[in-house]
Amino acid sequence: MPKLLALITLQAGRALFPPGAEVDVSDDEAARLIAAGFAEPVTAPVAAPAESEDVQLFRECNAKAAVALIDGTTDAALLAQHRTVEQDRKEPRKTVLEALDARVAALAAA
Repeated sequence: MPKLLALITLQAGRALFPPGAEVDVSDDEAARLIAAGFAEPVTAPVAAPAESEDVQLFRECNAKAAVALIDGTTDAALLAQHRTVEQDRKEPRKTVLEALDARVAALAAA
């Protein structure tokens, strides 16, 4: 039996399933509900890739240590990951973002 995600309130027997609820239905009923736009198939969640040790270290260090890590990095992809981590912080550190931009520019010019 396929599992569906209700997009509207669905009734199965006496049970009501509000929008966002997962519902098990027969194959025929699943096809009908999906075609009508009342539900969509539940897909397996995609696991986020594990952070590298470098990214974890960058996430946990203070601004001075972050700038030191940036200055020693020659991997542009790693610098891009560091930038994403920094931008996702509640309060991104301006000095760290500036150091990242300067290091990326230096690598591009080399």
